[in-house]
Amino acid sequence: MLRLFERLRGQRPQPAPPQQRQEGPLDLLDPAFVRDPYPAYARLRDVDPIHRTKSGGFILTRHADIVAALAHPALGNAPSRHAVVHARNRGRHVSADVAANILPFLDKPEHVRPRRLIASAFRAHLRAYPLDAEAIARDLLAPWLQAGAMEAIAISASRFRSRRFRASWACRPPIATG
Repeated sequence: MLRLFERLRGQRPQPAPPQQRQEGPLDLLDPAFVRDPYPAYARLRDVDPIHRTKSGGFILTRHADIVAALAHPALGNAPSRHAVVHARNRGRHVSADVAANILPFLDKPEHVRPRRLIASAFRAHLRAYPLDAEAIARDLLAPWLQAGAMEAIAISASRFRSRRFRASWACRPPIATG
């Protein structure tokens, strides 16, 4: 992966001196990082601009690297040809058949048509059943408004927030599929 990014940039990056390198992978769930990620981003930008995380992903901290990665066809969503969920394994693994048909695993041009169909159904559903975002926000913020203080980054980055939002959707009528 690092070699790919080196080719994207057209140069080999000079490694940071050992005393400046990031010590081990960055823990994105560390409370200190969640509270204030910007010092870590600045350090990574200076000494480890293409950083491997504990979860195995990469954090790109320089604009040129991000632009190059987004434009490169090798860095898509489709599973690697070595992955069990690659389309070539559709006959052997149900997971490969599923992955070959869902948006998170599809790249252009295969994802364009289903994405448009889903977006159209989603927009129609939102028009028919508008989401009361203000009421949801009021409900989520009530405990901190009563307390008089809150840690906005820690709250918004927590898994609890996304679960609460998803729960509000679970009570809605199903989206018509045509």
